[in-house]
Parts: sequence; C-alpha cells; structure tokens
Amino acid sequence: MRIEVTSPSPQVADAVRKHLGLSTHTYELWFLADIVGEPQPKNRTTLNALLKEAHQMLTDAVEAEPTLSMGEAEIVHRWGEHGQHDETVWSMSLDEFKKGHRLPIKAI
Repeated sequence: MRIEVTSPSPQVADAVRKHLGLSTHTYELWFLADIVGEPQPKNRTTLNALLKEAHQMLTDAVEAEPTLSMGEAEIVHRWGEHGQHDETVWSMSLDEFKKGHRLPIKAI
C-alpha cells in the first residue's frame, strides 16, 4: 500500500508524514531491474536488512543459474515529495559476486 501526502504547504505535508510515521527518505532494494518489496524507512537497521537480503538473492541466483552473468542487486536511497530524487548507495553485479567479491558487505 502506498500513501501519498500532498499539501500546498511543505511544512504541513512534512508534519502529516511524521504524524503517520511516513518518511520522505526511503531505501529500496532492486534485483535484476525489479523492485523487491516496498520502500522502507531510511535507517541503519533497514540498510543492514536489505544488504543481507541482497546477498541472499545473489547467492540464490548464482546457485539456481550458474551461467547467469547479467544483472545486479542495488539499494537505492530515494527522497523528495514524490520520490523524484534517488542515489544508489550499494550495488553488486552477478559477475562481481561470482568472482568472489562477496565479503564484507558494506554500503558505499
């Protein structure tokens, strides 16, 4: 479920988001060009959980299809009124993962 808060006043929109427990800054996990799950609040706990999930997805993909070499897992930080701003905070291609660049998992 996605809740969108709109208001002519940015201060009112921010106050409503805070009251509802919504964040304008989120992390998203993408795998093979598809979003995985829902955007989650931007915090260290979320980032750590997404890093573990991304590592597991890469592991499963390599085990299921050893010849697969295209694609990647990516964690994106998205912000702004409608999520119009984004930056990649971590990514790893299947090729890199297969070459052994697996540990440690750290955000950039």
